[in-house]
Amino acid sequence: MILSEESIMSKSTFYTNENDSDSSKKNIIPIDLNSNLHNKEEIKNVNERNNKKGNKNFNEKLFFNKKYTQTQNKWKYLLSCIAISLLCLPYYGFAIFLVIFYYSNLNTRIIFLLLAILQNFIPSGKNKYFEFIKSLNPVKYFKSFTMIIEEELNEKNSIFPSIPHGIMSWIMALHILQGHPILRKFHTCGTRYMIYLPITGIFSRLIGIEAVNNGNFKNFLEQGENIVFIPGGWECATLTDPNRDRTYLKNRKGFIKYALTHGSKVHPVYNFGENKLFSTFKKWKFLDTIGLLLNKLKFPGVLFLGKFLFLPFSNVDCCSVIGRGIQFPKINNPTIQDVDNFHKIYIENVVNLYDRYKKEYGASETLEIL
Repeated sequence: MILSEESIMSKSTFYTNENDSDSSKKNIIPIDLNSNLHNKEEIKNVNERNNKKGNKNFNEKLFFNKKYTQTQNKWKYLLSCIAISLLCLPYYGFAIFLVIFYYSNLNTRIIFLLLAILQNFIPSGKNKYFEFIKSLNPVKYFKSFTMIIEEELNEKNSIFPSIPHGIMSWIMALHILQGHPILRKFHTCGTRYMIYLPITGIFSRLIGIEAVNNGNFKNFLEQGENIVFIPGGWECATLTDPNRDRTYLKNRKGFIKYALTHGSKVHPVYNFGENKLFSTFKKWKFLDTIGLLLNKLKFPGVLFLGKFLFLPFSNVDCCSVIGRGIQFPKINNPTIQDVDNFHKIYIENVVNLYDRYKKEYGASETLEIL
């Protein structure tokens, strides 16, 4: 699964979204061209392209559009359930390790400690284990699963910030697993805890998760490679609400700086239905406050329940949309204001993408950006 980590996110000030009477331009945040930017012409050009993409009449043919429906064959459905269970192991592996370690004898504990050490030598990569899970068709576990890519993707120097995180980032993970083959060439970056925690690290590496940190981010972009990650991280997971579509993005700007430094193309990605895969306890508002405090200490902070307690609900219409990219200019030393302005352009594109598909996939009228 893909997660993100705050270590690559430089924090900045909060801002509010502006509402417009035109539903196609709702929550668009204009760029101030009178600011002291040394790239006013670049900002203007990006705004012009962005306004075209936000227009409700802008309806080009989709590059990739594939839909799966839940299998009615009991054997195939069982296989998809097994695949979903295997994909849970990167999350529940550490808990399994603790239980076995606590209740087992000395020899078993030694074996598991050796596994915890040896997992650090397992290379991350989409290998035979990845292909095995793919062959089980986990997407057919859900009521429906749609994968959309609005335009042809570059094979280099592109960034795909995927939102929202949800509880376990299922939808984007499955899009990578069973979507267009080009996605499997990208670096899938997740929190370092998924890489280094015992047992969890083994299964994370086997499905191709790599650590999201400054070093990896910089290295991948310098090599002109593509990156998929989730900017909202644990805070976004904590705020997951099945009845509201919201994401944690306002102070997530580190990837914008990297995109400017390397002149990358940034594709907004939204995963409809991610917030409905588990039940969360949102009646008690104080739980969000406690959860966000735990997040500051680098701990997960959300309570949830799913099918058979820990599996995602299967009666959900899921859709992962990769929107048209925003080509960032290359700025060797972007200022804070450069980053803020291009972050606003990115947010505008996220909202436009959301508005284009929200009715079709039963999402909230307004996307809350926290």
